[in-house]
Amino acid sequence: MAQSFAGPLAGFLPGSFSTPQHDTAATPGLFALLRTWRARAQEKAQLARFDAREMQDVGLTEAGRVGILNTPLWREAAPRR
Repeated sequence: MAQSFAGPLAGFLPGSFSTPQHDTAATPGLFALLRTWRARAQEKAQLARFDAREMQDVGLTEAGRVGILNTPLWREAAPRR
């Protein structure tokens, strides 16, 4: 006989039949926020790999790049030229 998990993750584990206890109205907004943060993280990783020519192509200075890279994911980076 399988033993069920009765902890706070009970509704999210495979094989669990209990109903998750979370606010389903907030879920779409939360997922959208997480997608935004993930996209920003990917863009920052790509920007960190730019060489001098690529920086010049997009019209960004080294100071602008550092400013964008130092902006937290939850805050939209203002482009600094």
